[in-house]
Amino acid sequence: PHTAADTTHGLVLGSGSSGSTIKGLVINRFAGSGIQVDSGSGNNLITGNYLGTDTSGLVDLGNGKWGIDFKFSGGNNVVGGTTAALRNVIGGNEYGGIALKGAAVTGNLVLGNYIGVGSDGTIALGNGFSGGIVFFNGATGRIGGVAAGEGNVIANAGALHPGVSLS
Repeated sequence: PHTAADTTHGLVLGSGSSGSTIKGLVINRFAGSGIQVDSGSGNNLITGNYLGTDTSGLVDLGNGKWGIDFKFSGGNNVVGGTTAALRNVIGGNEYGGIALKGAAVTGNLVLGNYIGVGSDGTIALGNGFSGGIVFFNGATGRIGGVAAGEGNVIANAGALHPGVSLS
C-alpha cells in the first residue's frame, strides 16, 4: 500500500536541525517512517500532525516503518501537547507509532497524542507489530502526565510490544 512515495521517509530532521517545529502535516504511505529524527537533532516540537492517516485522521494510510522514529541521539523533543490542536494522530504504521532508540535519546516528552486510534479517539487505526511507543537500548523520556491534556490514548497496539514498552 506504499505506492505514493515508495523510497524514503516522509520527513527527516537531519543532524544539526535542532529547534525545528513540525506542525500540521499529513504524512502517509512512505516506505520508511513518517518522520525520522536523526542523530544530533534535539529540542524539536512535533505537534498537530496526522502520521499514517488521511487528512481526516480516520483512514489508515500507514507508513512502512514508524510514525516517528528518534534515531540514536538527540533529546528534549516534545511530541504532541495538552490541547486537541497540538495532538498528533499516529496510526496505521507498519512497525509502530513512536520509536525512541539509544541511550543518547533522552528527555523527550510524549503528551496528549492519539496513538493507534483515529482523530475521533474511537476508530481503531492500530500500528504494526511493535505497537504504540517503544524505548530501545536505554532511551528515556516521559509519556503523558497528570496535568490536564497530558495523557495519551494508546490502543490497538501490536503483539510484540503492546502499548508502551522497553526493549
